[in-house]
Amino acid sequence: MRFFFYGTLRDRDLLSLVLGRPVARDALKPAVLRDWRRHPARGKSYPILVRERGAVTEGDVIDGVSANEQRRLAIYEGEGYDLIRVFATIGGGDTPLGVMLFAPSSKAPPALDADWSLDAWRLHHKARAMEVVRANAEKLGF
Repeated sequence: MRFFFYGTLRDRDLLSLVLGRPVARDALKPAVLRDWRRHPARGKSYPILVRERGAVTEGDVIDGVSANEQRRLAIYEGEGYDLIRVFATIGGGDTPLGVMLFAPSSKAPPALDADWSLDAWRLHHKARAMEVVRANAEKLGF
């Protein structure tokens, strides 16, 4: 399966830990998701998406996600997200392709009216996020 990531899972180290396998640098392809905007989630270090006509969200796409890896992703994302199929433009192409996306559900925290930065997350929150995933790997079924 093909997945679109817009937040913390764009980080190869974290994605590798969650998937349970190394993710090669060229495995993540730049992509664009239209009519969604990325915002910080209130009280959290990660972002959520909000539908917004005309908005553009940059992210990354990975192909070849197995059923077991999909299960691991769903556990990592938790109850606040639903897996849906959307269309993203990959690598500057013109034709949108179907991708799977963890979109916020009614259980997700509210969005703040601000921008979220992967670079800032890496600087301030990545180490802790990696530590939490490692510490809870067994409980998460990893």
